[in-house]
Amino acid sequence: MAKAIIVLCLVVGAISLSIFAFATVGRGPLISKIESPDKTYVLYLTGKKSRPAVPIIEHSVYFDLYRHGKPVVRGRELHSGDWFDPAFENLYGDHSWANNSTLMFHRRKGPERSRDTLNVANNTSKCIKFLRVQSSDLFLLFDLKPQARARLSASPQTWLSWITAEGEFEDAQSISKLGVNFKIDSS
Repeated sequence: MAKAIIVLCLVVGAISLSIFAFATVGRGPLISKIESPDKTYVLYLTGKKSRPAVPIIEHSVYFDLYRHGKPVVRGRELHSGDWFDPAFENLYGDHSWANNSTLMFHRRKGPERSRDTLNVANNTSKCIKFLRVQSSDLFLLFDLKPQARARLSASPQTWLSWITAEGEFEDAQSISKLGVNFKIDSS
């Protein structure tokens, strides 16, 4: 009897571990193929854009970036969340290109007069392969040249705001995720 219980526990444990591993490691199906206006870049989104229905599972969305048909970035996480977090499809139901090398994910674009401006600068001597900038919207900037600057128009934030950035240089050196909260004085 004890032997049967041990075997049953091992089988249930193995099944549970397999389900957990598949849910957290598997990248999931193709969500979208997004091509830049000048056809230089193609971005493939894969994963699960919905919110998970059970507590221990996370859903993630990944991207693969191709430049002129050649892979540049593979399997990078764009968004991740568990059942307490908003789903990717709810946060970023739409996307648009700000220019040929900057993709913006957003809910709805409001009028330009009510938008925040984010200034991004590459103050290094190396090209940035990609930079992920998140405020209330999510931006992917590609091939940001040394000393280049980009001006992003984002949905406005409230009195307690945040911004994060992370990415990778052309030489594969990581740009570690850095984020900051700040207050907006609306007086």
